[in-house]
Amino acid sequence: MRDDERDVGRNGSSGAFPFLPEDSEAILWRKLHDVAGQRYGITSCLYCFSHSRHCLSHIDVLRGSVLIHSHPEEYISSFADDSFFRDDIVCSRLIGGEGYSLWSESPSWPKATEAQRRKEEIYRRMSMSVGVSFAIPFFDGKGLAGLGLAASKTSVEEFNTLWREKSAEMQAMAAAFDAVMRPRMIANRFQLTPREREVLQLFAGGMSAKEVGHELAIKTKTVFNTMERSRKAMRAANTMEAVSKAMAFGLL
Repeated sequence: MRDDERDVGRNGSSGAFPFLPEDSEAILWRKLHDVAGQRYGITSCLYCFSHSRHCLSHIDVLRGSVLIHSHPEEYISSFADDSFFRDDIVCSRLIGGEGYSLWSESPSWPKATEAQRRKEEIYRRMSMSVGVSFAIPFFDGKGLAGLGLAASKTSVEEFNTLWREKSAEMQAMAAAFDAVMRPRMIANRFQLTPREREVLQLFAGGMSAKEVGHELAIKTKTVFNTMERSRKAMRAANTMEAVSKAMAFGLL
């Protein structure tokens, strides 16, 4: 059993939450908003995951991960350049190893840079400074998923009170959602043929293109062509990234 399946209950649901492995991506997204809105006053969400925590610390979050959100377009578009979330305090804390980050605590984070503090002021003006984000490691901690929950209609004091009472439950919800949403999103976005999987698997084992061709009794040029299709299917910049993604996403 993969680590992203362990939280799925015997009845098909994830613990006390209504997320089902057979649900479509759209249904899971709607269920998250229904549950988080009704129980915790959440007004919008952002979910993303990356095959590599290390890459997230060097590549912009928007480009380095698979991401969906329901945050206000004004909020997202204001950072629609190469610096999207690069200077975000919450992202820095989660990528750095913290399990969660309350947004209201960001202005007092002692490691914050001047650029990060300026972004926090922009978040406050957009009513996007109350909420919480969770880090959900996978692939033995090398991959990282994140769920951000905004409570724009809730005061800091009200949300902090809710957090003291419901933090464990909210963390369980994030894990339960990730356990079924990530495999669903991977299935929808990354599809490999049996031959592409085979070639990637052999590359993952350390073989050269010539060795892969000999093993499969195909021409080296065919190996390169197959690898190029695999790279495109995995949305990877090169062979190494394609192999890394396929392994992290449980496709090999």
